Amino acid sequence: FEKNFKIIKEYYEKNTLIQHKSALTNFNQLKRISIAPVNPYWSPIIPSKYNMNLPDAKIKSYKGLKDTDFIFYHRKEGCSYYDQYEAYLDSDVIIFNAAKYKIETALDRKPETEIDIIDEADEFLDSFSSQSELNLARLKNSLANLYSEHDDTMDLVNEIIKLIKLEEKNKRATGIDENKIFHIKDTNMRKILSLMLKDGNIESETYSDDSASNYVSKVLEIARQFEDFFDDTYLTYREYEKNLYANLVTTNLSKRLQEVLDKNKAFVFMSGTLHSKTVLEKVFGI
Repeated sequence: FEKNFKIIKEYYEKNTLIQHKSALTNFNQLKRISIAPVNPYWSPIIPSKYNMNLPDAKIKSYKGLKDTDFIFYHRKEGCSYYDQYEAYLDSDVIIFNAAKYKIETALDRKPETEIDIIDEADEFLDSFSSQSELNLARLKNSLANLYSEHDDTMDLVNEIIKLIKLEEKNKRATGIDENKIFHIKDTNMRKILSLMLKDGNIESETYSDDSASNYVSKVLEIARQFEDFFDDTYLTYREYEKNLYANLVTTNLSKRLQEVLDKNKAFVFMSGTLHSKTVLEKVFGI
């Protein structure tokens, strides 16, 4: 990031949405909104409770999951990535791959629909046993580069950083055994993930902050996936190039699936090799 400071500074200077530019001396002054609008195609989608000053955008709203209203700030057309979100507004049918469907559902950003049809349902159901890995050093550094004008948010960030340092110290003191399994309640990871989500303070900063917040956003997504399953979440640790990694796994497949089902109205599962009735009932709770 530091080696690109000159280029980033040039983008900042080109941002016409900032009328009174301050002297740029460090990275903590930068937010995503400070440089991203220079790309005319950049078109964020954020909950309506947050506001963005993008006067050149066509503001389009839609209803997401859990009764959440979203705003699509659609700017210059021609970027296939951002233009695809037009389908959220005016399509009768929206087609997702499994990974995109689960991400959009976790973010509550998937549009509210009357029915969801899942093809290759056996693979989709099996995917709920997937695991997530966190690079604690990267999260710590990303949080250290996160800046907020709100003191309570910065206090929260500093508390999380202290917990990460404590977790790193504890694991290195006792020795890192990749085969040793911990319940999340016996580590600091439960509190770290819970604080990441507290009151939406950190999340609100990632909608406008700099590129360092990308990893923070990823961890927020993981925290949301696991927050209702802490009682059934286990983890292991490993070290690579002096970075400590935490690998999280939840064993409650039926509860993870139920979270998706509860956010939507009706499902049709399709597959030529669907699991047996016993597996569907006892493992997935269907």
